[in-house]
Amino acid sequence: MVPRIFTFLVICALALALAHREESRSKGKLFDDLHLGWLHANSHVEHSTSKVLLIALEDGDVPPAERIFQSWPLSELDYALLLDNLFQNHPRAVAIEPALAWPSDGAPFLDSLATRFQNAPPMVLGSLAEFSEFSAEPTSGGADDALPATLERHIRIAAISGVRDPIPAMTQFLSAPAQKISGGIPLAVTHIDLGDNVETPGDGTLRVPLLARVNDDVVATFPLAALLLHRGIEPDTITVELGSLIKGPELLIPIDEAGRFTLDLDALQPLPKINARLFALSMSTIDSVNSGAANDVITGLIESDGDYAKVKLLESHLAVVGQNDRGAHRFPSGESGSDDASLSRAEVFCQTIAAMDIGQQLIKAPPWSDYAIAGAALLLMLGVLRCRRATVLKTSLLTALMLAMGSLLSFQQWHFWFPVFTTLIVLAAGALAAVLIPDHKGGVE
Repeated sequence: MVPRIFTFLVICALALALAHREESRSKGKLFDDLHLGWLHANSHVEHSTSKVLLIALEDGDVPPAERIFQSWPLSELDYALLLDNLFQNHPRAVAIEPALAWPSDGAPFLDSLATRFQNAPPMVLGSLAEFSEFSAEPTSGGADDALPATLERHIRIAAISGVRDPIPAMTQFLSAPAQKISGGIPLAVTHIDLGDNVETPGDGTLRVPLLARVNDDVVATFPLAALLLHRGIEPDTITVELGSLIKGPELLIPIDEAGRFTLDLDALQPLPKINARLFALSMSTIDSVNSGAANDVITGLIESDGDYAKVKLLESHLAVVGQNDRGAHRFPSGESGSDDASLSRAEVFCQTIAAMDIGQQLIKAPPWSDYAIAGAALLLMLGVLRCRRATVLKTSLLTALMLAMGSLLSFQQWHFWFPVFTTLIVLAAGALAAVLIPDHKGGVE
């Protein structure tokens, strides 16, 4: 059976080399995408819905003369109005993605904004950071406080095991709400300029950082901080195992070695959204509409806005205030044929929070598993190629079917998937070698 085994090894090597070349020419993992598409098409995973609500800032898409708020991006006075009206609806918790920071000489109504935070619900506020290889001594980079003081206002994560170097690094804060305005409300990093952020590997997923660091000090980024707020989990009760899990009370979040979460674009949830313009009107104005004491323009604005019916969700949902105009849509949604084929950073964060909340995340097996499974198939084929042709073909087909069923079962039950294409190539090469090389007279049945 030496000729058959030799033929098998040659076919296998050529097929793997050709597959690797084709994949390197395409964007991302071509065969992983095909595999994931098959899994999604043949599984019937029912997705629970998380209580996450997007308050969408979209005035940038409207002509200036038709905008509801005073300016775009929103000024400190716009945010004061928005938050005042938002808080009147008693939101359960609020996370604000844009960094609420302006030059003090260009924002005369900062005190008005500060008063809104005095009676705020549980909140977390976004900050912007930067990574610079030329910063020997990090500075505040324009924030009111120095780096150590600003870092102290972020949600710190202490219980971490594993090498911290792959965690996205930052050397300074470009923009953060001043403490004299936001008080004791914690901060969370939404973006690191010139650093590692949300990645689009092209395999039908997004890799969303949940951790960031300054040297060895690690903080929660916006999605993780918002989830902890939503769940009411104290940061000192969670532990991080880099390359494995973030664990907390009734919380398990799979992460890679850099502390990133894998968001499955084929499993996005239909989360509710309210246009922030609704909160440019006070609740007293809306009540007057219901009593018939408002002018026709305001009445038409509210009655034509279906978002008003969603206001009651604020009492049970996490409200994420985020920029969502067309210019903010920079990430693929996985729906190439859809009119809305991209996501804003705020939408990515909302989907990430929701996926982590309900525990339905796409978990990919580590890279070594591809070689381990393919190696086991290689050993199997080397052994079975001594048998007759019919036995080789039956074994190849049966093994491929078992592999497909195991892959589908693990995906459907645990949302876990492992690459199988290399293994299928090995099985196909064995079957082809058996077809090309006739049976040996002394072959085993």
